[in-house]
Amino acid sequence: MINKMATIKSALEIAIDRGTINCAVCGVVNEDNLYRPISVGTAGLGSDMPFQVDSDTIFDVASVTKTVPVSTLALIALDMDIVTLDTKLIELLPEYSSPQRELITFRHLLTQTLDFDFAMSGLKDLPSQDVWSRVLSAPLKREPGSHYFYCNATSLLLGASVERIFGGSLDAIAKELIFNPLDMNSTQFRVKSSKRVVPTEIDNWRGREIRAEIHDESSWRLNEIMVPGAAGLFTTASDLQKYLKMIISGGAPLFSDGFLDGAVVNHLPKELNQEAALGFEYNQPYMGKRRSTRTIGKTGFTGSVIVADYQRKIGFTLLTDFTWPKRKESKEGIVRLRQEIADIVWSIE
Repeated sequence: MINKMATIKSALEIAIDRGTINCAVCGVVNEDNLYRPISVGTAGLGSDMPFQVDSDTIFDVASVTKTVPVSTLALIALDMDIVTLDTKLIELLPEYSSPQRELITFRHLLTQTLDFDFAMSGLKDLPSQDVWSRVLSAPLKREPGSHYFYCNATSLLLGASVERIFGGSLDAIAKELIFNPLDMNSTQFRVKSSKRVVPTEIDNWRGREIRAEIHDESSWRLNEIMVPGAAGLFTTASDLQKYLKMIISGGAPLFSDGFLDGAVVNHLPKELNQEAALGFEYNQPYMGKRRSTRTIGKTGFTGSVIVADYQRKIGFTLLTDFTWPKRKESKEGIVRLRQEIADIVWSIE
């Protein structure tokens, strides 16, 4: 294992040398161990507050939020039999007014099979309430379930549904049902202090460095009126290791025995030519060439990722500052790095 961790560190240092990232923290986990995270590089390089990263460094994990905690809370609700995959969205959010409102179910929310035919980033200049109103009313391009379409709007609806199910704000519910039981003590929404938080971008739209505030523009806008379910979680590699250990160990203490076995499989029909587990991306190229067919994960635009090989019972998280100081024109560099780290991890016996 020592040699494998050294190989991971070398791969991260090479990624810094080639300009893909400036810093990274990578944590590996199996059923028996949470291995000490590998930390390399300087956060905020060129800013007024640069610092060397370590296992306690806090990152904005962007769309990883969709899975941790939003989809996980939805799965908890399923496991508790509060809802089913066939529960209609309008039973939870009666104010949802899209023309297809009668057809949308919990299954569609968990598998990203709602085609909104717009990007949330295109709404960022609207007032926050108008953004949310658009999500609640926009017609779909295709019938629900007929097309895989990754969109923040789907996760925003899922997050709002979770709030209705459990009767509280998304951040409070996540803390009670996930973060506290797993001792994820550094994981939070709406960071109160910028200390030890990795900046994500020098943003022309907001006219400043983005640090300790949501990088995603539409989620940042919606944060004025709600805890958005699409982005906005701040956490550490150490905390995400605890989450991944729960997943690969069968789900305790969050899930009943055997529940995840049915969730961590492909839930999309073959004709969609895509795969997705409930609340997770499934068997995707960024998960490495050596992945098993039961590998799940979630990426974040800022350069974060969680991946778990459910068959091998091993996983990793990689947190980076890929979008600092400016977002790249191509995702090729971060996809390549994720694949490299994944294949090193999958070679660990």
